Amino acid sequence: PDTIWIFREPILEEWRDRGDIDLADLVTHVVVHELAHHFGWSDADIAHIDRWWE
Repeated sequence: PDTIWIFREPILEEWRDRGDIDLADLVTHVVVHELAHHFGWSDADIAHIDRWWE
């Protein structure tokens, strides 16, 4: 589909649970991650260039 859905509650929950990241940075990461999926990238492909979770 040509639509990417970003859900507020899971993002806010992750932000609260982590407690070490700015909300704007987390939202940016999620949007870029979902755009990469939209263009066919796998989680492994994304993790190779985005070391977000380290």
